[in-house]
Amino acid sequence: MWMAHVAKLSALGAVLAATAATADAQKTWIVDAQRGPGYDHAEIAPAIAAASEGDAIVVRAGSYAFPRSVIKAVRILGEPGAILDLGPLANPFTVSAIGAGKTFVLAGFRIQASYAQAGYFRVVDCKGTVSFEDLTCFAILFNIQSIQVERCNAAFFTRCNILGGLLARDSNIAVDSSTLSPYGGSATIACERSNATFTASTAAGTDGFLRTPGVALEATASTIRLLAGTGSTYSAGSSTQLTAIRGDSGSTLVLDPLVKLVPTGNAKPHEGFGNVTTRNVPVLGVVGSTIGGLHRFTLHAQANDIFALFFGLPTHLNAPPFGDLWLEPTTLFHVTSGSVLGSLVVFTIPATKDVSLRGLPATWQALNLHRTTIDLTNPVITTMR
Repeated sequence: MWMAHVAKLSALGAVLAATAATADAQKTWIVDAQRGPGYDHAEIAPAIAAASEGDAIVVRAGSYAFPRSVIKAVRILGEPGAILDLGPLANPFTVSAIGAGKTFVLAGFRIQASYAQAGYFRVVDCKGTVSFEDLTCFAILFNIQSIQVERCNAAFFTRCNILGGLLARDSNIAVDSSTLSPYGGSATIACERSNATFTASTAAGTDGFLRTPGVALEATASTIRLLAGTGSTYSAGSSTQLTAIRGDSGSTLVLDPLVKLVPTGNAKPHEGFGNVTTRNVPVLGVVGSTIGGLHRFTLHAQANDIFALFFGLPTHLNAPPFGDLWLEPTTLFHVTSGSVLGSLVVFTIPATKDVSLRGLPATWQALNLHRTTIDLTNPVITTMR
């Protein structure tokens, strides 16, 4: 009975959110380098030019160039085998000016280059949401962090494997189930005047080969939340003595005790933060973005906690004292509530079967009550494909 109730609520929530997301008629465009049946364009750039904001662009297997600049809130979805080839000498692309209430998605690609001195891409000046999901990014020889996010209200990185590090400046970012490897400079992750939540992710500092060893994460005037979920590890680069993560006096660290911080030598696990809070933090996990498939939910919390799961479209709003709200309030829908037995809740619900919702940026967040403490969990975005 309970699972049927959850499924019914989820389906209704998807419809309500989709209605808000599709106020303008959506269309799905097919990009196929082989010009197979049903294709609209052989390259990505003309598909973006033809699309309206909110449209989905499905890219079939093959190798594709990507335009240098994207300023339109489209959802670009790669099928298995889809590759964005930035060329032997990479020309990084820029996503910018995504307006408030709009969402840009890039999901399901391998991004590659032989040499990427200026990185893979930049995301700048976005008042709306940008979401990068299921990306594998590979190149060599960076001079800066390979992905740079500047002045963005809500940037998501979900299930990404990024060689080359990440910079967040004057932005709100949420990184989930991702691996960040060093680029050869200082910190693998650099946060400057930013609000960043890292969940079930790993990062390692530069190992020192031909470079100065680096920390996994460095924060300047930022708020950092490190959450464990299914496991999180942040390791210092090879050195006789180096902390794993470092902040300045203007930075705040909220640390789940299940997160592993691995310094070298006798260094402290973390150092320099002006304010550090170590406590158990509820962590939400969501797997499944296939239309007609299943969403699988996990909630790591403490025994006898009470939770409420919500669904909506993505954004970022400050919600003190509970944390950060990553769901647009006008699309917020209550899916289900319950209590935590042991330390883990696991359940599944059916995803929508409506193929017209391909590209819907389904976003999830829970509210958790532990005794008298109320927390908003990390957000999880699962763009429907």
